[in-house]
Amino acid sequence: MHKNIYSKIYYNLTDKIKREELKANEFLPSTRELAKIYKCHRFSVMRVCQDLVSEVWLQSSERSRYRVSLHVPIYSLAPHSQKKSQLKKIS
Repeated sequence: MHKNIYSKIYYNLTDKIKREELKANEFLPSTRELAKIYKCHRFSVMRVCQDLVSEVWLQSSERSRYRVSLHVPIYSLAPHSQKKSQLKKIS
């Protein structure tokens, strides 16, 4: 998967969750619909969503769409000069 597509989808979805455009327990569009939106392969979307599940941003159920986790992580925004790995989690 092209890293830029992955990053675009990842940051777009997490930003929408942070800004509560996607609220807790709300279903995301299907992976096919998201692939059309981001103009990429469905597997690219699935990979991002699986990673977001492992980071507790999303929840998944077998044969169901992804939805926003009830316990989304809260991160402070680091200065632009810092890398993603340097984001600090607020307790």
